[in-house]
Amino acid sequence: MLFLYLSVIEDHNNDDKFIKLYNMYEKKVFSIAFGFTEDFHDAEDASQVAFFSLARNIEKIDLENEAETKIYVYKTVKSASFDILRKRTKTPETVCIDNFFDISANDTLIDSFEDGEVFQKVVKIIENISEAYRDVLTYHFLAGYSVKEISDLLHRPLSTVKSQLSRGNSLLKTAIKEAKLHD
Repeated sequence: MLFLYLSVIEDHNNDDKFIKLYNMYEKKVFSIAFGFTEDFHDAEDASQVAFFSLARNIEKIDLENEAETKIYVYKTVKSASFDILRKRTKTPETVCIDNFFDISANDTLIDSFEDGEVFQKVVKIIENISEAYRDVLTYHFLAGYSVKEISDLLHRPLSTVKSQLSRGNSLLKTAIKEAKLHD
């Protein structure tokens, strides 16, 4: 499949750059797509669409700036996932989760859920949290950004991001308890 992605790159001097990006984000892209689509096949489709888009726009990506690269990849996957859902006119179903563990401010949810079921439910909970905390929670827990990276990306003071993450984390834990996603 990699050779297909490489075929859409206009300047083949960027092939190595794309291969590095692909190797760094292959699993994360699928996890994000699965979290949004809630379907294995749709997640595969969204991942492929995202990687084709990333390949076409590889010259815009600066792998040295990891924070910007992460956000670009995340937005690309999110967009591809929503496009797949719109085309399929599919409404994601709520998944029943029996077990959940406490989330600490240092956990990265996207790396914790291999099957994606709990991830899907947490994504829905985060989407319903107050807008003031939603971006910070999304970037930290779902995309794995550090507090400093979020501060830089959102152009907010570090102390503000720390406060929003702390308050958002409390809201998230409360919402998880209310959704009965814990023991």
